Amino acid sequence: TREQLVTFLARYATFKGVDVTAEGNLDAFADSASVSKYAVDSMIWAVENGIVAGMEGNTLAPKATASRAQVATFVLRFCAKFGK
Repeated sequence: TREQLVTFLARYATFKGVDVTAEGNLDAFADSASVSKYAVDSMIWAVENGIVAGMEGNTLAPKATASRAQVATFVLRFCAKFGK
């Protein structure tokens, strides 16, 4: 799922020494309440760092299957931001 992918990236970032402290919230997204508890901080971090920008209808679609294109986009954005 999209929230699992984001959590994976945040955990990898932590392993590589990147600070993944989440400062904000997800209130701007219509489906913010559907993000699993384990993934909230990772999703906030990903949104704050431009890894995830949301989908149509101002949603995060956290439970949706991540398409191959979305996986590639998230990883490319991660690499562009953190270079690792």
